[in-house]
Amino acid sequence: MSTRDFLHLFRGNPAVVGLDDTGRGRPGPLRFDVRDEREGKWLMLVDGHLAGMSGIGVYPVNHEMGNTVRWGCIDFDEGEVESWSHALNIRELLHDLDLPVWIERSRSKGYHVWMFTGDWIDARWMRRLLLGACKVVGAPSKEVNPKAEKTNPDQLGNFVRLPYFGARAGAITHQVVVDLLGVPIMLDLFVQMALEQSVTGDRVVSAARLLYVPPAAPEAPRRGGPVVGLWQDRLNGLAVVQLNEGPRGEDRSAFLMAFGYACAESGLTEQEITKAVRVADLIHTHKYEGRNDAPIRYSDIARKAIEREAS
Repeated sequence: MSTRDFLHLFRGNPAVVGLDDTGRGRPGPLRFDVRDEREGKWLMLVDGHLAGMSGIGVYPVNHEMGNTVRWGCIDFDEGEVESWSHALNIRELLHDLDLPVWIERSRSKGYHVWMFTGDWIDARWMRRLLLGACKVVGAPSKEVNPKAEKTNPDQLGNFVRLPYFGARAGAITHQVVVDLLGVPIMLDLFVQMALEQSVTGDRVVSAARLLYVPPAAPEAPRRGGPVVGLWQDRLNGLAVVQLNEGPRGEDRSAFLMAFGYACAESGLTEQEITKAVRVADLIHTHKYEGRNDAPIRYSDIARKAIEREAS
């Protein structure tokens, strides 16, 4: 297995790589300004990743090929036992549809489920397929990548860390693809099988149409609440789910902040996010409803969401 084979399997946005440490003490992007130098830099970074020197990740959407992806990934971080159960259920469902997926034991207490395609496909179909699969098996869908059906070329979204960090340096127990018994699959064997079993875009689209049910539009809040405006039509899949279903385990403040982040990732303005967060509060949480400082709280959430999206 060559470094180029590994990189070919996990192709995404070719113009930027996700770094575990940008030098500012937190993860973030490194952009490649010169197109002709990209491949060499990518290969060098992948070599470093596999050698255990510096971990990297890939932003899934390639805007140079349209709003397209070559893989999708679900991140389950619900604890070892629950995450493993969700991953196995997704695998069983998609394998029944002749769609091979791979389960990776992630860095901490969860699992990633990966699917690879042999051609570039519209990001919306990969997202819809994985969202639909989560819905069918009752798994959480808050960390489905790509995170949105469509993004603007200047929107990176979130990167996903690649597996097999340090694989060439010796035995590893995490960030490794495993079989149904949880036994690690050797790097070379995984890459060979994953490349051979990459699915076609047509199969992804067919399965997505079978599994995905568009969420119903939320009812307007009662008791004289605001009318849901045009910003609703621009929400990405995650934000729509949040607006439809409300909190799913997190406290009210965390939910409103997470919804604000999803609105920012959808491309809403700060003013629109303020309105959207107010609607979510009136429909679901009633955290600030009726309080004198409510406008300030909604505005603060919107401001923080815009700042994070711009960072």
